[in-house]
Amino acid sequence: MNPVGSLYLNKLQHVQLILNSSAANAMLKPASFSEFLINEAPQQTASRPVSSKSQPYDALIKRAAAANNLDPNLVRAVIKAESSFREDAVSSAGAQGLMQLMPRTAAGLGVKNAFDPAENINGGTKYLAQLISRFKDTRLALAAYNTGPGRVKKLNITNADNAQEYAKLSGRVRSYVSKVLSYYEAYTS
Repeated sequence: MNPVGSLYLNKLQHVQLILNSSAANAMLKPASFSEFLINEAPQQTASRPVSSKSQPYDALIKRAAAANNLDPNLVRAVIKAESSFREDAVSSAGAQGLMQLMPRTAAGLGVKNAFDPAENINGGTKYLAQLISRFKDTRLALAAYNTGPGRVKKLNITNADNAQEYAKLSGRVRSYVSKVLSYYEAYTS
């Protein structure tokens, strides 16, 4: 098979894997690929609705993103997926603030108050940049942001384009990565 055909087949397998895991997670099977896309995409009611909640934090996001050489839209997408821009958010696992930093991770990043938007965004953005540098792939970095870098390393996933390797991540983690990337796409369009 030629390289283009191989790449196409790999991407098709990746999409099918996501479809299967999302359908299993939802306990239903989408009727079609387009139904899947409609159900999985962030809901949009205006041209850029997902960004409206980010406005109070835009300056902080831009500053933190610039300091860490990241696209501010990626930071916005992570915040949207993690807390939906709620600075007082606390997960059942104990993650805190806009970027849902675990207390130990926050402390390691120098974040003293995870509920302070500036500290949380600076710390979370720094952490995301570290993960991207470490894993050399945004999808793997997002997976590590969600499930922990130790878990991704333990699974020995080195290529997110390899459907078999990527399938080692739980459906929940793959769904999280897809959600962040969907928000990112919405912010950049």
